[in-house]
Amino acid sequence: MSAPRRKIDRRLLGTWKSDARRTFKDWIFPPELSEKKRKRFKKLFGKLTLHYTPSRIISDYRGERQIKHYEVLGKDSGSVAILSWSSDRRTAEIDHIRFQGQHYWILTIAGQMEFFKRVRR
Repeated sequence: MSAPRRKIDRRLLGTWKSDARRTFKDWIFPPELSEKKRKRFKKLFGKLTLHYTPSRIISDYRGERQIKHYEVLGKDSGSVAILSWSSDRRTAEIDHIRFQGQHYWILTIAGQMEFFKRVRR
């Protein structure tokens, strides 16, 4: 008996970079947040790069590199759900990735959309 085949979503494969401009186009800040804090927060975006192989996600944020393993849980015509975990298997999370042209977006912990743009190499 052979091992079950790993599900792959080819739309994910390759390199993606956080797109700060597209992310903040529709971002809604709490009204009490000062302009200074908004600007500081915005500077965190646009620096994360994610490279997807069929089984790993290699992230780079300002030179800090991390590798996670992942598997596709399910997919449809516009999205894919993945389970990713750290090498030590202490942390795991499910992400629902929604594709939109040369972008995809995920829902952040704050309930906002963060966009990533495909990077051609």
